[in-house]
Amino acid sequence: MKNKWIACLIIMFSAACSVPSGQITANPPDTITPTDVSASTPASTIAISPSPIPISTPTPANIKVPKSAASNFQIQAKSAIENANRLVWLAGSQTLAAVTLNSLTLLNGHDLSIIKQYKVPDNTSLLDFDPISQYMALTEDRMSLKIMDWDGKTLQTFHPSGGFGSATFAPGGQTIWLSSMEEFKAVSYDVKTGKKSGECGGFETAAPVYAAFPSPSGKWLVWTARATIQLNHLPDCTFAAHIGHEDFIMSHTFSSDETILATSTGGTLNGEFQPLIFLYDAATGEKRSIIPLKDSPAMGLAFSPDGTLLASAGSGLFLWDASTGKQVAELAPTDQRFTSVAFSVDGTLLAASSETEVAVFKVK
Repeated sequence: MKNKWIACLIIMFSAACSVPSGQITANPPDTITPTDVSASTPASTIAISPSPIPISTPTPANIKVPKSAASNFQIQAKSAIENANRLVWLAGSQTLAAVTLNSLTLLNGHDLSIIKQYKVPDNTSLLDFDPISQYMALTEDRMSLKIMDWDGKTLQTFHPSGGFGSATFAPGGQTIWLSSMEEFKAVSYDVKTGKKSGECGGFETAAPVYAAFPSPSGKWLVWTARATIQLNHLPDCTFAAHIGHEDFIMSHTFSSDETILATSTGGTLNGEFQPLIFLYDAATGEKRSIIPLKDSPAMGLAFSPDGTLLASAGSGLFLWDASTGKQVAELAPTDQRFTSVAFSVDGTLLAASSETEVAVFKVK
């Protein structure tokens, strides 16, 4: 069982080094045990080719909603897109982007009909997609980085000295952050001019730094290193919360105002090591609450836009009261595995991905 758990962790960190809110595609294990956090190495990331292809929408598998949740949350649509490890809603729209290991797909958020899709070649990796500009960051060797639009036009190329580990757009896609392969440093570049625009450093850890990236609203620079998250204030890069855990961080998310950070990992509660969700004050790192989970940590987390609900995707799909930690709804049971979850910008829709499909729930 421990080997299965470690294998799951290794797959997860391939996504952690690419798309910041990306999720793993492997099934989480049925139970968890403490993990040797010195034993994992981040893997390669996905790749993308800007070549649209005509496709039809296949018949999806069946995600079932328990009757207890039916009165408040109903499945509105499903699409048979397999292994989506990141779901992100495009700004100011009801369009959903689904990222898998071999494609990037835009979907109508109401019926999940496919708007357009790009396939991924073997020799290129997609490191990030910005939902506002719809720019993509791609690399072949982590020594150079291309910024491209949906039409396949190269907008900028970067060649940072010594290569880079992660590349992540700041909100809006006009700035991109690259983490250094040679030192604990992250550098930002202006996408239009190609010039360096900022730099953050000072975070030191014995564990490898998997990524350094801006938070969704740009308030923080986030460093992830196995069981640790370090936050820096932006734009001045002063240190904020330094948060450690007992085990690998499987997922994290911020509230819309970015005052609350939620993480999911294994930890000890009431003398028992178990899967948990932790809620922290993002500025101070003070622990605000703990939510016990069943079977395994969440592979995906998302706050509703108003901050009242927290969705967790992993062994089952659940909604929690963000202030009390109490379960609000079980949208899918623990024998169904999910990898990612995201609320629409207006909070009326909730998208979730499993190994076999993407589903959208109507939030009443």
